[in-house]
Amino acid sequence: MERLELGNVGGVNLPQHLTAVERLGPGLAVVAALALGAELLAGALVAAGIAIEPTLLALLLGLATAQLGTPTARCTPGILWASRPLLRFGVVLSGWRLGLVPFATLGLGDLLGTAALVAATLLCGRWLARALGVDRDLGLLLAAGHAICGASAIVAADAAARNHARSVPAAIVLVTLAGTLVLLVLPPLAHELGLSPATTGIWAGGCLHEVAQALAAGEALGDEGSAMATLFKLARVLFLLPLVLLLPRLQHRTAANLQPEANDRTARPPLPWFVAAFALVGGLAAAGLVPDALVPALRTSQGMLMLLAMAALGLQAPLRELRTVGWRPLLLTALLTLFVGAAGLALALAA
Repeated sequence: MERLELGNVGGVNLPQHLTAVERLGPGLAVVAALALGAELLAGALVAAGIAIEPTLLALLLGLATAQLGTPTARCTPGILWASRPLLRFGVVLSGWRLGLVPFATLGLGDLLGTAALVAATLLCGRWLARALGVDRDLGLLLAAGHAICGASAIVAADAAARNHARSVPAAIVLVTLAGTLVLLVLPPLAHELGLSPATTGIWAGGCLHEVAQALAAGEALGDEGSAMATLFKLARVLFLLPLVLLLPRLQHRTAANLQPEANDRTARPPLPWFVAAFALVGGLAAAGLVPDALVPALRTSQGMLMLLAMAALGLQAPLRELRTVGWRPLLLTALLTLFVGAAGLALALAA
């Protein structure tokens, strides 16, 4: 078996002779146990009539476990590996969703309206973060999560910008919980407003953060409402690729403007490998070159990787650290949720 030569993983010194399984196995075993627990708990809740995403449960189980103490040195390498390479592979595999977008049904007006919603949410998030004094990195992550596709967008934005922000778990918790709240509030509110199932579906697809949340909302709306929720949510997912392609360049330009003297000696940041891989998978899927027989495997693999990664992220975020986030990010999350909800409603009424 191949032997790893790294003697220091995540700040933990380990003997050089350990194999990959010996180094990563203990941490991955803990992460896998939490992921399995999240799946079982989600199934039990669904049977009780309560729909909660397994990824959110995995994150919360990881957070709860982290309160019991810091992971041991033997567990740390596997946990770090699950929260970094595995998470990026999960984002790459999410590109298969672009093959689900019915481009023939998505008109130019719908696409432009969705683009305006995404851009406006990103700009609003940036402005609100500055106005509230929220950390720049956390503000970017919250804006990306609200604008595009929740946890996947947060991870992609952090990796593309090469921030490696410690606030990633906090951003995922805030965005996922906000989206879950919207999922509970939106259907009765749409009923009170007298919206049709199709209009409600567009609203759900335009404002809910996670794909799973939009699909869950669509299930209660019949075939037409479900189709619209899926269509407009996937249309938002399309903009993950432009975001991760442009973000490193924008970050580089901002740094150059802040430090003009470093402009000549600072190279343009390279395209992260996972962005190129996501673009490849998404392009193949959108072109119809991904065989239908592979889609179930891609869906299952991507879901499994995200479960493992969410549990690992939770294990690295003791609540004592999340408490340091303060009230400003909470207010920013609330305001962004209200903004994207209003923008999604405007998109639905105009469609």
